[in-house]
Amino acid sequence: MKELNLQPRIHDAVVTVEVNGIKNLFCIFVKNHHCLITNKVVEGMGGPQWKGDIVVMRKGEWPEDEVVGLHTGNAQLINIAIQQ
Repeated sequence: MKELNLQPRIHDAVVTVEVNGIKNLFCIFVKNHHCLITNKVVEGMGGPQWKGDIVVMRKGEWPEDEVVGLHTGNAQLINIAIQQ
Protein backbone atom coordinates (compact mmCIF):
# COMPACT_ATOMS: atom_id res chain seq x y z
CA MET A 1 0.00 0.00 0.00
CA LYS A 2 1.34 3.39 -0.99
CA GLU A 3 1.92 6.57 0.96
CA LEU A 4 2.54 5.03 4.37
CA ASN A 5 4.09 8.32 5.51
CA LEU A 6 0.80 10.15 4.77
CA GLN A 7 -1.64 7.48 6.01
CA PRO A 8 0.11 4.74 8.01
CA ARG A 9 -3.10 3.14 9.31
CA ILE A 10 -4.47 0.17 7.40
CA HIS A 11 -7.93 -1.07 8.39
CA ASP A 12 -9.20 -4.59 7.79
CA ALA A 13 -12.48 -6.45 7.85
CA VAL A 14 -13.80 -9.88 6.97
CA VAL A 15 -16.85 -9.70 4.70
CA THR A 16 -19.18 -12.60 3.90
CA VAL A 17 -20.99 -12.64 0.56
CA GLU A 18 -23.65 -15.34 0.32
CA VAL A 19 -24.93 -16.41 -3.10
CA ASN A 20 -27.30 -19.35 -3.58
CA GLY A 21 -26.61 -20.55 -0.04
CA ILE A 22 -22.83 -20.57 -0.54
CA LYS A 23 -20.84 -18.33 1.79
CA ASN A 24 -17.76 -16.64 0.38
CA LEU A 25 -15.39 -14.99 2.84
CA PHE A 26 -13.13 -12.10 1.87
CA CYS A 27 -10.53 -10.30 3.95
CA ILE A 28 -10.38 -6.65 2.89
CA PHE A 29 -7.57 -4.24 3.78
CA VAL A 30 -8.19 -0.53 3.15
CA LYS A 31 -6.56 2.84 3.42
CA ASN A 32 -8.61 6.01 2.92
CA HIS A 33 -7.47 9.60 3.27
CA HIS A 34 -8.56 12.82 1.54
CA CYS A 35 -4.97 13.53 0.41
CA LEU A 36 -4.51 10.15 -1.32
CA ILE A 37 -5.27 9.72 -5.01
CA THR A 38 -8.72 8.61 -6.14
CA ASN A 39 -9.01 4.85 -6.62
CA LYS A 40 -10.00 4.47 -10.28
CA VAL A 41 -11.13 0.85 -9.86
CA VAL A 42 -13.73 1.74 -7.22
CA GLU A 43 -14.74 4.76 -9.28
CA GLY A 44 -15.23 2.50 -12.32
CA MET A 45 -17.52 0.24 -10.28
CA GLY A 46 -19.88 3.17 -9.76
CA GLY A 47 -19.13 3.26 -6.06
CA PRO A 48 -18.45 6.30 -3.91
CA GLN A 49 -15.23 8.23 -4.42
CA TRP A 50 -12.49 6.34 -2.60
CA LYS A 51 -9.14 7.95 -1.99
CA GLY A 52 -6.67 5.20 -1.16
CA ASP A 53 -5.90 1.55 -1.63
CA ILE A 54 -7.99 -1.59 -1.27
CA VAL A 55 -6.58 -5.13 -1.13
CA VAL A 56 -8.96 -8.10 -1.26
CA MET A 57 -8.05 -11.69 -0.39
CA ARG A 58 -10.36 -14.69 -0.46
CA LYS A 59 -10.46 -16.83 2.67
CA GLY A 60 -10.77 -20.59 2.56
CA GLU A 61 -13.85 -22.50 3.64
CA TRP A 62 -11.91 -24.71 6.03
CA PRO A 63 -9.84 -23.77 7.79
CA GLU A 64 -11.17 -20.23 7.50
CA ASP A 65 -7.85 -18.69 8.47
CA GLU A 66 -6.19 -19.66 5.21
CA VAL A 67 -5.97 -17.28 2.28
CA VAL A 68 -6.72 -19.03 -1.01
CA GLY A 69 -6.37 -18.08 -4.66
CA LEU A 70 -8.97 -16.00 -6.43
CA HIS A 71 -10.84 -17.48 -9.37
CA THR A 72 -12.09 -15.74 -12.50
CA GLY A 73 -15.68 -16.01 -11.22
CA ASN A 74 -14.82 -14.14 -8.00
CA ALA A 75 -14.83 -10.67 -9.62
CA GLN A 76 -18.56 -10.11 -9.10
CA LEU A 77 -18.34 -11.38 -5.51
CA ILE A 78 -15.42 -9.04 -4.82
CA ASN A 79 -17.42 -6.09 -6.16
CA ILE A 80 -20.25 -6.98 -3.77
CA ALA A 81 -17.83 -7.38 -0.85
CA ILE A 82 -16.23 -3.98 -1.50
CA GLN A 83 -19.61 -2.27 -1.72
CA GLN A 84 -20.62 -3.78 1.63
